[in-house]
Amino acid sequence: MAPVSIKKWLGFGVSNTLNNSVVHFFPNSHSISAPYSANCALSIFAGGMERRQVLLEGGRFGNPDGVRLEDAFPSIKADFSGLYAVEVEISTTQSRLDLSSSGCVIEIISQGLISRYLPCQVNYGVEGSILSNTTPAPLAASGQAISVLAAKDSFLSTSLVVINPTPDDYSVKVVMERDNAEASIIQHSEFKSNTIDEIMFRDSTFEDSSLQECSWGLMRARPLQVLVSKGTALSGLPAVEGSSLSIKSRPLMVQPNEPEVRCFAVYRDSQSRRIVSVVSLQGRALPRAAPEQTATGAQQI
Repeated sequence: MAPVSIKKWLGFGVSNTLNNSVVHFFPNSHSISAPYSANCALSIFAGGMERRQVLLEGGRFGNPDGVRLEDAFPSIKADFSGLYAVEVEISTTQSRLDLSSSGCVIEIISQGLISRYLPCQVNYGVEGSILSNTTPAPLAASGQAISVLAAKDSFLSTSLVVINPTPDDYSVKVVMERDNAEASIIQHSEFKSNTIDEIMFRDSTFEDSSLQECSWGLMRARPLQVLVSKGTALSGLPAVEGSSLSIKSRPLMVQPNEPEVRCFAVYRDSQSRRIVSVVSLQGRALPRAAPEQTATGAQQI
């Protein structure tokens, strides 16, 4: 098979009678100015909906393009309601072209109001070739913590959308840190292979957070940590909500190069539940001492 240059993103859309979702993509390469041809493959999946894919041909480098997902997948409105994951892959058979400068934006249209966001970049490089471009740093590898700012007032509520595009099951725990370096698990969810779900932050999450006076009224906000692990439990951490732990001293095992789960902070209008803003979340390593290598090659934090 001939080498193929690719770049891929992962995001989500909404299927119901009030929402439409649009994908905008821009095939581009810094190394050329000619309008070489480019293909765009769109895939969607969710729990209860098998993965579907369409291939959009006729794209050109340097020319932005886009499509309504309801047009690309005409049956989705009748077959499915709710959030679904979207994979966008730009490719070209010109393997010498670097697709790293290509872009993608997803917008969700609800009753004439538009919310746009940048999906997570999955990877880019050359398939079928010994040459490979740089891949981005992991966003949520097993054992990593992801920071999210949860906010709540009379107009805004916060949730966490988690997408598991891998063939493995994953566990996701929301952890609230305290001043004494202790933390407690406030929510715990399991994510099967090729699923997407939304974790709604409960009112109890904000009970002991201080009120902030803003021009539109009072608001509560607090930073949370999201722990992602392969399987149904995070090694070294309890699985029961309300359990306490010390994230600075408890050993965690991180296997390198594990597949990644993608997380998005979603801010909604408290009354209409309309999506106002979406932020893709970057992973970071948990606080740790000097790394040690175990006999299995895993890195201990």
